[in-house]
Amino acid sequence: KASGGVFDDNPIEQIKVEVLGAYGVGIGDKLKYSRALFVGSGTGFVPCLSLLHEHVNKCVTIDPGTYDKEVDRSSHNLKRLSITSDRSNSKFVTGAMPSMDQSAHLIETIKHVHNAKIAKQQLIVNTITLFGPMAGVLMLGLTLSWHQLSFPFYPGMKPFLIYGTIAYQLFFLGLVIYKNSQGTSQRNIWIFVDVMITILNAVLDWYCFTKDIWGGTYDPQHLVYYSILSLYMIFRFIGHVVNAHSNPVEEMNKRKTGLVVFDKVRFVWVSRSAASTAQVYPEIEYHWDTLVSAWGLKRARQTCKISIFCTDSNASSCRDLRDAINKGSLFREGAVEFGRPSFEEILDECSLEVLESSDTNASTSTLIAFCGSERLAKHVKEVKMFNDMLLSMTGNTQHSFDLVNQSYGGLVVSNGKREDTSAG
Repeated sequence: KASGGVFDDNPIEQIKVEVLGAYGVGIGDKLKYSRALFVGSGTGFVPCLSLLHEHVNKCVTIDPGTYDKEVDRSSHNLKRLSITSDRSNSKFVTGAMPSMDQSAHLIETIKHVHNAKIAKQQLIVNTITLFGPMAGVLMLGLTLSWHQLSFPFYPGMKPFLIYGTIAYQLFFLGLVIYKNSQGTSQRNIWIFVDVMITILNAVLDWYCFTKDIWGGTYDPQHLVYYSILSLYMIFRFIGHVVNAHSNPVEEMNKRKTGLVVFDKVRFVWVSRSAASTAQVYPEIEYHWDTLVSAWGLKRARQTCKISIFCTDSNASSCRDLRDAINKGSLFREGAVEFGRPSFEEILDECSLEVLESSDTNASTSTLIAFCGSERLAKHVKEVKMFNDMLLSMTGNTQHSFDLVNQSYGGLVVSNGKREDTSAG
């Protein structure tokens, strides 16, 4: 309701307001991704440009040397993603290329199989790990209580304490090795403490054997040492069970001085108008120059790539655009092209980059964010689907691509033909 004035309590009338789209689509948790491909067509470049602006601003706030060190230190955390590599399931039966619908079902099936295997493995590991705290409490309780007995041990009590304690320590050692092999242990103080506890366990066991003090001859000082080591292992077991397995990329990003910065961003804009391109080009070039000024040309190329495709059919307008921007730094980088883009080649380049980085990043997760016409959105989805299938066929499913589409306009019937009403 609207009021007629500040001192007028009588409402004038009830106004109905209808809000129509376009409605934005969230791109999800950026912590889960190590790379990004932003594609915008027509006016759809606006949200993509905003994401590029955010990426550049975050990059310039980080010292490039510190950033590289963080990436190097965290690369071991990228051994597993939510969809891990299982080469036995990535071998397809050779034959005719499946249809688009069959490919979609095939890829979804593969992902479900991978997710099911991961879930099963995690369930088994967590179930087994549940016995860790129980076994630790049992052995600690029996050791402390039996050493308070006023009579000698019965036959079998001493071997039970010996073998039970050693088995529990080996159980803890297995947990440490498993966490480190799966990339779930960060290289912080706790992993070194785990190693030290394991060494101290071996030293204490050796001391007990050499002094023959197993069973009934522990003095209070030995019991204190034993209790400290046992309690530490118990709480480490509990911590592993309580803390769910997280995405290694997310762990890596959280350690980058608190800022979510992609390892590399690819920005693609498809524009039908040379005039619009000339108006927006200075702002895009400004972001590029800012990054180059802060990080240098070589590092800027490593963390960002910009591509602008002008599809204007007016040759004169294209010449005017070329003359206006040919001295710009971004134009000299080859970022501006005249003609339609090949999304197949763009996605192939992204795939080759992540495959070439396999030596340092065992796993990557790339976000593809598209904003543009419905026709191009469908095409990008098809290209991404075939790219997923190719990665699966070659056994590289540890490198995943997630697509977020925000399409507008769409296809309408005009003069008996279906035309794209979007600007791009």
